[in-house]
Amino acid sequence: MAQEEAKRAFSERKRNILYLVHQYLNNMGYEKAAETIKVDAHLQSEYTICDNIDLDAMYLEYCSYYHMKFQKFPSIIKKIDGNSEVHLRNPRKLKSARAALNPTTARTAPAIKSEPRKEISAETIIELDSPLALTDSLKIKQISHEKSVQHDCGDGVRVYPPLSDCEYYSQEWKEMAETICRDIIKKDLGVAWKNIYGNTKIISLIKEAVLLPLEQPSLFSSNIKPWKSVLLHGPPGTGKSLIAKALCTETLGRVTFFRICPSTIISKWRGESEKTIRVLFEVARYYAPSIIFFDEIEALTSRRDSGSEHEASKRFKNEFLSLLDGVGEDNSNIFILATTNLPWEMDLAFLRRFEKKILTDMPNTNERKSIIKSFLPSTLKLSESLLDKLAESSFGFTGDEIRVACKEVAMKQIRYASGSQKNTKRQSHIPEEDILVAFEQTSPICAKTYQRYIDWNNSHGNKV
Repeated sequence: MAQEEAKRAFSERKRNILYLVHQYLNNMGYEKAAETIKVDAHLQSEYTICDNIDLDAMYLEYCSYYHMKFQKFPSIIKKIDGNSEVHLRNPRKLKSARAALNPTTARTAPAIKSEPRKEISAETIIELDSPLALTDSLKIKQISHEKSVQHDCGDGVRVYPPLSDCEYYSQEWKEMAETICRDIIKKDLGVAWKNIYGNTKIISLIKEAVLLPLEQPSLFSSNIKPWKSVLLHGPPGTGKSLIAKALCTETLGRVTFFRICPSTIISKWRGESEKTIRVLFEVARYYAPSIIFFDEIEALTSRRDSGSEHEASKRFKNEFLSLLDGVGEDNSNIFILATTNLPWEMDLAFLRRFEKKILTDMPNTNERKSIIKSFLPSTLKLSESLLDKLAESSFGFTGDEIRVACKEVAMKQIRYASGSQKNTKRQSHIPEEDILVAFEQTSPICAKTYQRYIDWNNSHGNKV
């Protein structure tokens, strides 16, 4: 019984392979070869391949699996010596199998004149050492007509070549790469350096790391390299993400900007997170020069010394660390920018890989005055003395907390103008006392914890 089951499974597998090859030959336009195999193998017209099955996709999946298991691609084709002949494996079995499939047509199959081999131009010659060479060679015509993706970036057009041209291309890789490409920012975020008040030294460092190599690459020789990774840490609302937005705006059209969130990388499936983070760096190298921005990076880089940490989390972090090091890969055209509100939660190995760890400061008096002027309604004219009082009352505020206080002032002005303010008549003017009250209603949540950031920066960070 078991022997009959094995024979039936063997016969079904061989039949399925023949149908797959027949469909593939038809799809590639080799109709005469497809008809020959149909007649020779006695394939029946009432059967066809299922919609979700494709020989090319199966080949790519096998290459991906082989690479994941053995860290190399399989060798599919090998070169034979000129004096040797190509022998079919088990020709006697092959002959008997043909006869078993169709004893009559195996002897009387019509002879089909083969077409002369077309010469291959030098433009289409490819290296057969690559595991995807056979597949890619059959796709040359399709890829040559595939249009590159272009995005209008105001100052210029950023051209994104098709993913199919990447050396890492496979069906599985393509799906992950397309997910990552959705996090590429391709529009103007409307934030410029002039919109940021304070943190001028940080802005200068970011320009030095990203813009200067783009504008004056001759300054950086083989022994002089720009900064490749910067970690911005500090209380919430001090402008870390705002700096990243301004950098994206300033480099739009010249650099590929990836804004990566934990939800993009982390997967519930075993091994998927490690593969996704690796594909991220591969796509970044393919679309270089690139900036990878990790917001709230402590969610991906927490300490590994916890006894309760899952093994999958440790594997992901080890993979992430190796990618940040760039061992065996060229990351020279990738700049890593990350932000965190909890730098002490990060693993020391990740901290070591950031060349600069910089504290985003609270705004000083003059910077607070500039922020207040920028966020208050333009119809509201403040005296210099009132502006000084507001700057003094907002001591310990982050930039975002000042924005919230200014929004409360604007809402009070609307209440006065609409007549909804209690015990007041409709008027366009807002009393100074109410402006001061609006600032008093905002409580700085980070004033008491700011010293902890300063202490951590003194022991682990860099001064600029």
